[in-house]
Amino acid sequence: MESLANAVKGIESSFESVPAYKRAKQKLSGLNDEEMKTYIKMREAKADQEAYQQLKASEHKKFETWSIWGGGGRQKFDFDHWDPQQQENVSKAEELKLKARKLTKRVIDGPGINILMAGNAGTGKTALTLSMIQALKEHSDKTVMFVSTVALSDKVHNFNDYQQQERLRYAKELMKKVDVLVLDDFGSEAGGMGNSGKQASEPMQKFMYELAEARQAKDEFGKRTKTNIVTTNQKISGDANSLDRSYNPKIISRLIAKKESNQLIFGGMEDLRE
Repeated sequence: MESLANAVKGIESSFESVPAYKRAKQKLSGLNDEEMKTYIKMREAKADQEAYQQLKASEHKKFETWSIWGGGGRQKFDFDHWDPQQQENVSKAEELKLKARKLTKRVIDGPGINILMAGNAGTGKTALTLSMIQALKEHSDKTVMFVSTVALSDKVHNFNDYQQQERLRYAKELMKKVDVLVLDDFGSEAGGMGNSGKQASEPMQKFMYELAEARQAKDEFGKRTKTNIVTTNQKISGDANSLDRSYNPKIISRLIAKKESNQLIFGGMEDLRE
């Protein structure tokens, strides 16, 4: 015990030459009991906050790492760079951007919702979705996971790779749990790439149903806890290549926003890809 006490004294004496340590020691020596208790509580609260922030940062990193991107790899975009002036119909593009901002705020402040981004390829759906994701990262603690359904389909059907299937099972559990799940280019893995009227495969149907069902989770007050953002080049229904031809109606009902207030329809927007 004596050697331990000597060691502590040695450590303390080594700090005596550090100006910040000397100032802190002088400050604490002048505190009474009540002030000392308050100081300790403040330090504990700060430590708790720092631990919480580290935990959240770790959670965000995990969902980001296990996101499933398409052939172009990881993407990033923000509202400042989504420019309505690039479209001929500037007023419509401005309306879409404003609505995306408002929906982002709803996701931050309220319960989970379904959001639909629908329109032709190249009109800016994914870029605007990525802008929403960036805003969520900057202004909330919501975790986000991005999943290209075309890339996901390749993994679902890779039956011969055991390690791939194990990674997919883990990714699926994360997709169930994440606060905000983006399903990008939904339907293109089935009937949206020129295969009119083609249904998604049975493995893909099962995967999506299990996922969609899990994401209906509610809290103790009956409010949804999960948000789904779906981008698609297809209509929900009404033609041979619509989403209700590709997937079971139960899946569509659980994942696709029905309220107009939750839909961003890119009709009339031009393909901006060069």
